[in-house]
Amino acid sequence: QTAPVEAELAALRNAAFAATANRMQVVLVVSHRGSRTTPLTDEARAQFAQYTAALARALPTVRYFTIGNEPNLNGFWMPQFGPSGESLSPAAYLRVLAEAYDALKAVSGRIKVLGGAVSPRGADNYLLSRHTHSPTKFLQELGVAYRASGRTKPVMDALSINPFPDNSSQSPTTAHPNSTSIGVADYEKLVKLLATAFDGTAQPGSKLPIYYGEFGVESLPPQEKLALYDGTEPTTTRPVDEKTQATHYRKALELAFCQPNVAGIF
Repeated sequence: QTAPVEAELAALRNAAFAATANRMQVVLVVSHRGSRTTPLTDEARAQFAQYTAALARALPTVRYFTIGNEPNLNGFWMPQFGPSGESLSPAAYLRVLAEAYDALKAVSGRIKVLGGAVSPRGADNYLLSRHTHSPTKFLQELGVAYRASGRTKPVMDALSINPFPDNSSQSPTTAHPNSTSIGVADYEKLVKLLATAFDGTAQPGSKLPIYYGEFGVESLPPQEKLALYDGTEPTTTRPVDEKTQATHYRKALELAFCQPNVAGIF
């Protein structure tokens, strides 16, 4: 597709109108549908960029666009690695991001492009059955690909990253100094990664605004409402009571507020 269908556009227009009426900003995430439709060819990338630009023209009050969703995970982007373990997804994502950036800026220079949208964890091991990049490795390789491209203008106005805790019982104050994961408490580590990846190029790095694009803590249903729920959660989720959930959200907001480059947390 190179443009949204009318039903999709009607829903988006309604949401954008309601947001504007309530003095809220919309951040529109544009992504392909799962890893089987990853835009890997020149034609597919061009279609993706045209589709994104069509959204921007149809929704002039929307100024923030996030490109893709967790391209460091195989559930959203394939392939992650080549047959010999070579890293593929960062460079492939960069090409999509660059085309979408140029298409959106051609619509309006006021539009802000959020790139990355990376997951907080990954294995960096092509021998595993599930292929994933850690955000650390992905951002490093994104910088390598950008420098190798010879591009003389940016590909994003801000970085989006989803710093979910390792599980819902873990406080957002928990840092990961000895691993490749990135949480809310790993701000300095993240800024250093961006500096190494992009400083000295046309793409800002250490001064790049950061958005925590997804952050969530799962809570247990109250006892009196358990009958309304079915299904099971993985034991690794470790949901918490609502008071603990509230505490975790407050701590995450307080941390983000004190991090100079962080422009928002969702």
